[in-house]
Amino acid sequence: MYLLFSVICQLFVCICYSLALYGLAVIILDRKPEKRCYLIFCITFTVLQVFTNLIYASVWEMAAKFTEISSFVWNILLYSGYAAVLAVLLIHTYHTEAAQTAAAVAISHFSVFTIILIAAEFMLARVSPDGHFISYMVLTAILPHVLGLAGAILIAKLLKRQGFHRYFKAFFVNKGRTVITIVTGMILMHYHTLIGLILPVDTGSTLATLYSGAFLILLLFVLLFAAVYTADKEKIKAQEDMILQMQTHLALLEELQQEVRSFRHDFTNLLAGASRQAMDGDLKGIRDFMQNTGAYFDDKLGNEIQHLECISNIKIYPLQSLITTKITKMQEEGIAYLLEVPNPVMESGMRTEDLLRCIGILIDNALEEAVKSEEKSVKIILLKRPGELYTAVSNTWAQKPDLAKMQEKGYSSKGKNRGTGLFSLRRITAEYPNCMTRMRVEAHMFIQELRIID
Repeated sequence: MYLLFSVICQLFVCICYSLALYGLAVIILDRKPEKRCYLIFCITFTVLQVFTNLIYASVWEMAAKFTEISSFVWNILLYSGYAAVLAVLLIHTYHTEAAQTAAAVAISHFSVFTIILIAAEFMLARVSPDGHFISYMVLTAILPHVLGLAGAILIAKLLKRQGFHRYFKAFFVNKGRTVITIVTGMILMHYHTLIGLILPVDTGSTLATLYSGAFLILLLFVLLFAAVYTADKEKIKAQEDMILQMQTHLALLEELQQEVRSFRHDFTNLLAGASRQAMDGDLKGIRDFMQNTGAYFDDKLGNEIQHLECISNIKIYPLQSLITTKITKMQEEGIAYLLEVPNPVMESGMRTEDLLRCIGILIDNALEEAVKSEEKSVKIILLKRPGELYTAVSNTWAQKPDLAKMQEKGYSSKGKNRGTGLFSLRRITAEYPNCMTRMRVEAHMFIQELRIID
């Protein structure tokens, strides 16, 4: 009976632990839990747990001679193995970035393990192993893991309510932050193992319980503080983008005003000549005047008015700000640009932050190539059709693009291992089955296309 209960207890513990790890990591990555992915992880986790327990039991006598070191190495390998399995499953299922996934799994493991450790230490200090075996196992093994699962759910809801996933991505905006975040995550994942080796504390003591609880609360506070700090930086950046956008609009309006004044002066002179032709009955001259005046108006004011209309048609305001900023950069670089947004663009079948990254990559690539060409020209098309958002960015080039090489990771015309833009674009779009990309060369223009099905 005791053996059967031990097996059931072990299975229940594995289910709770794996569900807590998986659920919290998925929420940090801003993904929806999938039953198939969790079942695979749960089964793998259980098999690994049973297998490692058997190995540890078989080498117990030898390991007992070197208790601290053997336990330290064993725990490092064991926890790293669990984390690696979960990270690989998440990357395969959700196509998430490896660095973000590893950090999310590490944070999830630390949080769940700390809660279980707090509960286990609290119960071990109050329950004697000499009592009833089943009660002892329920209180010191099953209950801590149930609390660990409940704690993971509570933390996941808290992080989701605070929008932590948006700020979490800010830790990976460059290589420096990515390395720091990964190293910190790995230290956190093995924190209790490292502390147990450096500063041994008796299991079940009040000091150990208070220490673990205080550290978990401190970590959550630090994470939330980092989220708030990042949010403030994002708000400042959004305000700066808004100011830049307003400055661009004002510059366009001032240019339009100057063109209207110039057109008014010229039109007065032209109208005086047309009046004379009308008095003389010169109908052909009047007809030519009307045609020339229309062409003159389009040449002087048409482009500015069309540009303002196109900007106004972009109803996704972060995207409007992005494109306005890129156009300002084109003006500074002396690049001729054309923006076409014939219909209002209010939504797409992609998260806004991913849409901005994709279109930003396309425009940046076009800018880098156009500035090296003689014509220096970029054309941006945003076309909202029923059930689809079509984006095309075309540019002139100094050297004809090699479409085959551009599919390779790290390819860049700027040098070795600097071309991560297109690879990042493919990685982002791989998360969306409704998204397609294409590159082609046509009439001395390199065209990058992005189709998003709603």
